Amino acid sequence: MPESLHAYLDDEPELAAGFAVWLCSGQADWAKGRYLAATWDVGELGAMKEDILRDDLLVNRLRAKL
Repeated sequence: MPESLHAYLDDEPELAAGFAVWLCSGQADWAKGRYLAATWDVGELGAMKEDILRDDLLVNRLRAKL
C-alpha cells in the first residue's frame, strides 16, 4: 500500500479476522457470490438476508451474448 494511504488504514486486524470466522462458520453460506465487506455489521447483514436474496442484491455481474 502506498505510504500516502497509510493514514486511512485504521481498521484493526481483529475486524478482518472476525469477519473471516463469520464467513467460515457457515452462517454466511447464503451470501456466496455476493459482494461483502469486513467493515459491515454481520448482524445487520443477517437481518437483511431475506431482502438481499429476494432482490438479488450485492451481486456484480457482466453478462454478454456471444
